[in-house]
Amino acid sequence: NVINEAYRVVRTNLDFMIGANKSEAIMATSLYPGSGKTFTSVNLATAMALKNKKVIVVDFDIRKGTFSKIVNSPSTGVCAYLNGQVSLDDIILPSKTTKLLFDSIPTGHLAELLLSDRLQAMIDELKQRYDYVFVDCPPITMVTDASLIAPHVDRTIFIARAGLIDRRTLPEIDEIY
Repeated sequence: NVINEAYRVVRTNLDFMIGANKSEAIMATSLYPGSGKTFTSVNLATAMALKNKKVIVVDFDIRKGTFSKIVNSPSTGVCAYLNGQVSLDDIILPSKTTKLLFDSIPTGHLAELLLSDRLQAMIDELKQRYDYVFVDCPPITMVTDASLIAPHVDRTIFIARAGLIDRRTLPEIDEIY
């Protein structure tokens, strides 16, 4: 359908920008809630997985956890890892357990942990294991989380949903860039 084809186009463009045989962490954020960050993360991850790439989606929207709800909101996730309570292997949900085409990591319980040194270690290790690491983040203007995560990823996809974003805010997005 049209939506699937649109994500295939984005997949092709990402592959062109990234280049061959390079692993990248890609963050999805927006100005507003409800823009489609999780929808985009899941669909891009699926499009990449269909190319037989190793893909993982990490839910860093710690306060809302929309993606975590898709995988039944396990209580152990990103927060437990960043707090040093578990290893990375303890929080990765393999695709066969979620019936998705890619692995995933839920948020777990809320904590103020994004300043942890383990955040960069987590992203680096995931990049060694996966071809694509999609990081689902909250809106950049709602909480500081996306701004804290941004320096640790290679690329940011900024979601601007038609009918939700006011064109007058586009200079604000350019300023954030």
